[in-house]
Order: sequence, then structure tokens, then C-alpha cells
Amino acid sequence: MVPGGQSMSGPTGHSAYPAALITQPRLPGFDERIPDFLWIAKDSLHVYAVLIEIEAPTKRIFRQDGTQTADFTQAQSQLAEWKVWLSSPTNQQQFRDAYCPEAEFPWVHFKPQYVLIYGRRSEFVDHPERNLSRTHLQRDNEYHMTFDRLQPLRDHSQYMTVRYGRKGYSAVSMPPTFEFRPSMSESRAKILNKEDIVEQTPYLNASRKEFIMRRIPYWDSWSKLENKGVINAGDWE
Repeated sequence: MVPGGQSMSGPTGHSAYPAALITQPRLPGFDERIPDFLWIAKDSLHVYAVLIEIEAPTKRIFRQDGTQTADFTQAQSQLAEWKVWLSSPTNQQQFRDAYCPEAEFPWVHFKPQYVLIYGRRSEFVDHPERNLSRTHLQRDNEYHMTFDRLQPLRDHSQYMTVRYGRKGYSAVSMPPTFEFRPSMSESRAKILNKEDIVEQTPYLNASRKEFIMRRIPYWDSWSKLENKGVINAGDWE
């Protein structure tokens, strides 16, 4: 349900890297507030760092008099801090070295995007002018949305959730819709501790869990082969 797996600009036809949603991504050398989530999305020309902040749905954007609340101002300020930090070429390089190394994304333009999920649509039902005001509060490369816009996204049904640390990406959770697919095998092979979370995955029966556990080593090894044979994008198990 977290938007941005194919960037906020629209569908790209490319999977997010490393076939996962990144939780609590620390910005190298930046010790202020950490984003809630991060997508590394891509297309043929760009790699998108989609930084996402989710606030409590009970928080309001506007006061009764139509002016924006202090909570909303603070949330926007947080996005501004990330934008300032990532405007530095040195910081951009540190970020890319950590989350999307040049070897994985050669010769593509780096483009951060910032998502704020805040408030409810009910604030605007009887005040359409506030919706217009909200449009003007959205700055360059920012995407504001209410909780009412969140919905399950079919394109995200295969993504795990990971955390980035000194050893790289480590698995945090796995969706019950998880399938092994050739197109995602190389990215998934970079995720550590996948076996550790299979038992924790809800809505998977025992036989499916056993199958996934048994096939993880196979697909991780297959992804490293130079000659993979004939690959059919429709193959899965």
C-alpha cells in the first residue's frame, strides 16, 4: 500500500531495487529525523529515491480558520530538510554509494522524490477551497496525499520489506503473495536473512513455507550464473 515503487512520476516498467521496500532508511551522515520508508525506483533514464513520511491520520492539515496547522508545517519542514541535504552532490554520492551503487545504475540521472502521507479527505468535503490551497502547498518534487488514497497495489505484491545496515540489505518481512521470478532473482539475492522471516509470514500454509525455504538457496545461486539459459518473464513458482 506504500506508493512509489515505480516512482511517483508514473509506471516505469522496472522493478524497485532491491525488489523491496526499505524501512527506516538512514541518510549517511544525516542524524536528524529518518524517513519512514524509501523506494529505489528506476526507468531507463533515472534512478528515483522516493523518500516517504507517514504521519498519523488524525492530524489535520488546516485549522478551522483555513490556515495550515503547526503539525503540517513541521511535516513539510522535514521534507525540506531531506531536500536540502540531497541537494549537495557530496551527499547524493554518499546516498548512491549506500543504496543504489553506480555498478547497479550506470549512467542514469539521480532524481529524489518526496512523499508526505497526511490527513484525511474529510477535511475537504465541505471546503473545496482547502483542496486548492493544498495543491499550492505542494512544492517541487513533492507529492502530498491523504490516507484515503492508499490502496493495495498489484505491482507491489512481490516486494519484501528490508532494512539497510553495514552488511547491506536484510529482510524484515515477506508478503504472503511472494513468488520466485527470474526478473527479481538478482535483486533478491542481495537481501540477507530471507529464510529467517519465512516462518513469520502470515497467511502462508506450512507446505508453502517449506517450499519457499527450500528454493531460496536455489534462486540465489541461479541469479549468479553467467549463462542462465532461456528466460521466460512469465515463469514463476
